[in-house]
Amino acid sequence: MKTTTVLAAVIAALVGGVVGALVFSQLAPVAPAPVPTPVAAEADSYDDSAVRSETRRNSDAIANLQGDLLRLQVRLKDADDERAILVNENRKLKEAAASTEPEGVTAKPDGSTVEPASPELEAKVERALANALEKAAEKERAEKEAATRKQTAGWMGEAGETITKKLDARLALTQYQRDRITEIMADTTDRIADLMVAGQGKSEDGREQWDTIWRETSEAIRNEMGSAQQTTYDELVGERGVVSIAWGGK
Repeated sequence: MKTTTVLAAVIAALVGGVVGALVFSQLAPVAPAPVPTPVAAEADSYDDSAVRSETRRNSDAIANLQGDLLRLQVRLKDADDERAILVNENRKLKEAAASTEPEGVTAKPDGSTVEPASPELEAKVERALANALEKAAEKERAEKEAATRKQTAGWMGEAGETITKKLDARLALTQYQRDRITEIMADTTDRIADLMVAGQGKSEDGREQWDTIWRETSEAIRNEMGSAQQTTYDELVGERGVVSIAWGGK
């Protein structure tokens, strides 16, 4: 307690009564009024634009990395496929070389022989390798031709079905006429497939052959129609012939 407060209390006690209380109230120090604690200003709202921008950049970077990874996976698969082809070709060559070894000559793991190869043996090996390569090339050609013919049969089969359906809708074909159109289109498919296998589908000469095949096909189908049907047939197919209705036309 401060000295002034103590002295005021003593004097008030000695004087007593109302006078003492008055003396104490005049001498005792007045406690300062409490100072209100300032309230902190409300913090400004948080600006997260920088975080959003960084998030977008990270997302773009991840997407780019995923794209790079996909491209690398495709390249890796292509490399694996190429390696498998090379391994297979190497095996074929080793088998061909092994089949030409003379009796009594042992082959080393690296494909060489214990004894130096004679000119006759080298010639035999070269012929064997040439035959193996020729057979491999012939097999590849045969597989490619088969694939081309299968593909051609697919879209030509659709053409034949479309032609028959449209002619039947306009001409009320008999079962015999439908069967004949199927036979004619089968022959046309074989001729078109020969053209595709020969690689002449897009050449000028190939285009002329294409037009000739379809013109003859159109005439063959027309010959299966009765005289009354032929008039409607001509109107339906027009100058281009039956090819004009083969794939959705008219």
